[in-house]
Amino acid sequence: STPGSSTCSLCDTGKYSGIGAANCTSCSAGKSLIESATGDESVACLACSAGKFISSGGTSCISCSPGKYSGYNAGSCISCSAGKHLINPQTGNETDACTNCTAGKYSRISAADCSSCDIGSFSGVGFAKCTFCAKGKYLTNNATETEIDACTACDIGKYSNMKGRSSCISCTAGKFSPPGATNCTVCAVGKFSKNKEASFCTKCVAGKFTSSTGLHVCSDCIEGKFSTLIGASSETNCTDCGAGKFSNSKGASSYSSCTDCAAGKFSSAKGAQTSNTCTDCDAGKYSGVTGATSDATCSDCSAGKYSRATGASI
Repeated sequence: STPGSSTCSLCDTGKYSGIGAANCTSCSAGKSLIESATGDESVACLACSAGKFISSGGTSCISCSPGKYSGYNAGSCISCSAGKHLINPQTGNETDACTNCTAGKYSRISAADCSSCDIGSFSGVGFAKCTFCAKGKYLTNNATETEIDACTACDIGKYSNMKGRSSCISCTAGKFSPPGATNCTVCAVGKFSKNKEASFCTKCVAGKFTSSTGLHVCSDCIEGKFSTLIGASSETNCTDCGAGKFSNSKGASSYSSCTDCAAGKFSSAKGAQTSNTCTDCDAGKYSGVTGATSDATCSDCSAGKYSRATGASI
């Protein structure tokens, strides 16, 4: 009772007192009250069992929360260290209470269980976090300590432009990449790559060109033109067939593709695409010259001869 009080009061919950006590006493941390009518703590209070705890003044022992452990007579519970998880809450020794996470898993402090690494990341035994594969690589083994064992460089024609990839991305046609690439490179002008996952770009063959980057096919020189240049980067690399000639072939790669106008005909035009460009010698004239470039090669029929038809060759 308090001084001057006319009555004695009951101890608050969780406290005890002996005969003639002026105040009540709380059980020490790690112990819970079992008998309030005594002045002896060893009689009034009982130690919490392993796996439980109680703070000073508490009324009952409480089980440790998941991921924590305690020994006998504990005033608080202890967390497993990062990289470990709880296997036995009823001990005061971390060696007995916690075990390492296996490779490919991790845990933060006070983890009840280990978590699997995210896709594209790896860990060794007892790791507190997982590590992502670097750009240009992809994950092949998440249960290892080192990147050299966990991650593999992207194959030729593929790339990875961010950390933590579980697979690499194929380069599209018109692009290429070497092993371990973080991006694809577009083919330069004068080159192409026809298929995806290319390791290099190929020069356009003679008679063809590309004037833009990143193309998967080369363009033909048009009819009436040819090009002997390999890796041509512009249509201007295509050369006109000369006067007196024509070509109806696309993608021509040599001057021999240009065909002479037939005897009895001529043409002053360059880059002609059809034989229709060749003009007949007038009636009364003839020419035995092929590939003639002007009507100057058309000769008059000799005395005693004539030609009503145009384009005579004899």
